[in-house]
Amino acid sequence: MSTVAKRILTPRTVKHADDSFVGTLGGLPYRANFRSLFEALYPDPLGMTWVVRVHQRAADFTTKQVNIYIPATLRDGEHNLPGTSSVRVEYVDYSIPEQPVSYRNTAGTINFTLDKETRLITGSISATLESSQPRNRASLELEINNFQVTG
Repeated sequence: MSTVAKRILTPRTVKHADDSFVGTLGGLPYRANFRSLFEALYPDPLGMTWVVRVHQRAADFTTKQVNIYIPATLRDGEHNLPGTSSVRVEYVDYSIPEQPVSYRNTAGTINFTLDKETRLITGSISATLESSQPRNRASLELEINNFQVTG
């Protein structure tokens, strides 16, 4: 195997990157191996929003993705979910790619600090998520302590 092929097959890692979004989802370990933070404009009621997008990708390339939408005007600190903070938490399970299952927050709290200049968000989240499947309503608990995501 050529050295070029070896480099492509070897995952690139950043020191301590694997510990930047770790917790439990539905009582099972959740460790994001992709993390991003970006600002985007969405239709009302979201408007200008900071988006934390993380996903855990399995060896078979199926993913479990968590999105956190934080209004750009929201101050750092602790906020109730859904509450009046307008913070939204979504989870999409692509374990069966042809039948993804989406969940959205119904309760919980988020505590965060966002540095817009360095594009770094840190915090913790505890949320109850409910599936949008009309036939198979299900709830999951998301617990992530001391997360850190950069943009």
